[in-house]
Amino acid sequence: MNLARDVAEKVSGSLIEVIPTARALGAEVRDVDLRSFDDWAFAGFMRALLKHQVLLVRSQTLSDTERAALGRRFGTATMIYTPHGTRLGETATFSSLYTVYDALPPRLRSRIAHLKIRQLASELESPPLQPEGPVHTAISGSVRPLVSVHPDTGRSMLALGSRRHAYLVGLELAESDALLDELWEFATRPEFSSTQLCRQGDLLVWDARCTIYRTNASFPTAQRLLHGSEIWSSIAPN
Repeated sequence: MNLARDVAEKVSGSLIEVIPTARALGAEVRDVDLRSFDDWAFAGFMRALLKHQVLLVRSQTLSDTERAALGRRFGTATMIYTPHGTRLGETATFSSLYTVYDALPPRLRSRIAHLKIRQLASELESPPLQPEGPVHTAISGSVRPLVSVHPDTGRSMLALGSRRHAYLVGLELAESDALLDELWEFATRPEFSSTQLCRQGDLLVWDARCTIYRTNASFPTAQRLLHGSEIWSSIAPN
């Protein structure tokens, strides 16, 4: 068993103050310095991340080396840090793919139960499709069930990934696009979402396996890190 996950499961109580910020997902971690986290404190942080899906940590001061080391501890959970002195747009809106799946109408849930989604790296990898032809299973790109089970929480979720360059395997392209557009419209409804207000010095962390996010135009100017580890073994789609 992965050591960090084992520690997270055995820790008896939270060593950090976590304040939920929305009904669907998200929480704020208060009065902490992530540079000083030992394994027990970090395990509590990761437990909170699994529970709330998105964590906002205020007023952090991280060097490049400290930021990289912290990113390695998170794995493919996605981290955005906005150093002091960096201009940043004010919001990022996240949706919980757990609550989205739970709320799907029976018609949609039945329709997608056995479908698989393929995520291409870019439009350069898009296959040359005939107008009436299905999306081939032989083209490049990762494939996963559209309805998945989170490996750490065991909860069912809608594994949408990224809307761009995504296809539903075995469907005609027009049918695939129409169904994905319907699912994305449903998934981005306000009742499944939480908007995080970010300031200079803030660190924002989310579990990319069970969330999707939308930002304002200037949000990507923050410093974003993606790292891989055993804890976060699935694809980080965003």
